[in-house]
Amino acid sequence: MINIEKKGWDIVETINIYELDNLCAIILSELKKFDIIAKDIKELRLMLNSLEQEKRNYIKINFNSESAKKIAIIYRDTIKKIAGEKIFLQKKSHLQFNVPNKINTVTPPHADIIFGHSPHTYTIWTPLHDVDDKSGLFCVDKKESINIITSEEKFGENFSEELFNLESYTPLKLKYGQSIIFNSLIVHGAWLNSAELTRISIDTRFQSVHKKLFEKNIDYFDVYEYE
Repeated sequence: MINIEKKGWDIVETINIYELDNLCAIILSELKKFDIIAKDIKELRLMLNSLEQEKRNYIKINFNSESAKKIAIIYRDTIKKIAGEKIFLQKKSHLQFNVPNKINTVTPPHADIIFGHSPHTYTIWTPLHDVDDKSGLFCVDKKESINIITSEEKFGENFSEELFNLESYTPLKLKYGQSIIFNSLIVHGAWLNSAELTRISIDTRFQSVHKKLFEKNIDYFDVYEYE
């Protein structure tokens, strides 16, 4: 049961684990184009620990699988309940790496609306493995998120980890097959990874075609309709 209205975010679980396994296989195959050859996600996580920053960034920019459409299938029921049968779906999911002890791979606290997303846009943040440490994502509840966004003291260039109580904003732990879904008003982020392996995730945005887009418009989204 999705309960996103109260907090602005929720944890959802897929019943299509096979499709998620398939997505992981596609990503492993796609990475071969960048000379990253791993037999499984665990081995990939280890390999990414020592990958040069320049190559990590190159992969993220040029990664171009059909992962957004796969996510639409994996979380079909959830997306349909929120946005209906016909949606705007992000053309290209973002592949994210949070590498142990690499400050340049953290996700500073932010809300997607700041970057031109409509308040009607939702993100599904999907890790490709269990996240049982503190390398994952934290989400700030809706009311507090709005207070942060509208506060000049906590916004802008100073919108950083220093303004947050690390113990209060603890990254969520997820099992493989679970994702976090949140709207564009929700402040979220990821702290420095102190675990042993790189955390790998993808984030995918969607919204109803019956809601207005903002700066992120049809150049960013495709129309996707469920059969």
